[in-house]
Amino acid sequence: MAVSDRTLRLSAWASWWFLVVVMGVALLLSRLDEGVTAESWGSGGFVGDLSFVAVVMAFPLVGLLILRLQPRNAIGWLLIAVGMVAGLGLAADSYAIYGLLIRPGSVPAPAVLAAVNEASWVPWIGLMGTFLILFYPDGHLPSPRWRPLAWLSAVTMFVVTVAIVFQPGKMEEGPVPAMENPIGSHAAQPVLSVLLAVFLPLLPLCIVACAVALVRRFRRSRGIERQQLKWLATAGAVVAFAYLLTMVSVFLKDTNLISADATGWVTALQTLSVLSFVLLPAAIGTPFSGTGCTASMSSSTELLSTAS
Repeated sequence: MAVSDRTLRLSAWASWWFLVVVMGVALLLSRLDEGVTAESWGSGGFVGDLSFVAVVMAFPLVGLLILRLQPRNAIGWLLIAVGMVAGLGLAADSYAIYGLLIRPGSVPAPAVLAAVNEASWVPWIGLMGTFLILFYPDGHLPSPRWRPLAWLSAVTMFVVTVAIVFQPGKMEEGPVPAMENPIGSHAAQPVLSVLLAVFLPLLPLCIVACAVALVRRFRRSRGIERQQLKWLATAGAVVAFAYLLTMVSVFLKDTNLISADATGWVTALQTLSVLSFVLLPAAIGTPFSGTGCTASMSSSTELLSTAS
């Protein structure tokens, strides 16, 4: 039974308001958590979380604006998914900090949520770096020969996420230093280690391959599609440059190759690199706001069926 456009639009609105509530709760918990944990990236604390929320919400906001006009457009649903993954990850992090450090024992399973949140970066980065690029701007693969890459990207994200979640040992990104993964499986550790060794390097390779697909699509594009691809390529280049500059600066700071007086500049670069992600939904939403939007998909499920 086909889903009506009205149902899809209502689902988009429901996803948006669900994220608004989740982010509100996350910010409230973050306010309580402020000063308890040290942040390793950006300004940290409540201000850092507020900036991150603004970045995250830009993705579903643009997705919602697209879906209001084209409720079957896969790009809109991908933007919703990116915001959902990042938003739930921030909420889980704030929840874990509250349950483990602020008021231990006051909420159920904070350690489990911290373990699950260890891998939240995988689908967030993965969706932006693979599917969003591979299917932009019309919601279809550039050609059928890119189907194996679409499936490889999906399998890689799934395997890496599961392997990180159940990998035993200390949780490096957890709120409590040296805390053991409560759902880690020592029996499966040899298999999980092999999977991570194989699939973790595949993730950046998939992102690079999707970027190649974008370049190939751009070279044969014309008119409005070419302009859409220019917007996204420019935004992606700025984000990549910001992160490269930030990573180099952090390396120089950690190796004491720059003076301690430059720490403030490094922190500013870290914050700027996070905020630069806003350029991606902005670049996607700008051409979609015009009258020349490209074709939408027949249903949101076609995103995976196209790759089958």
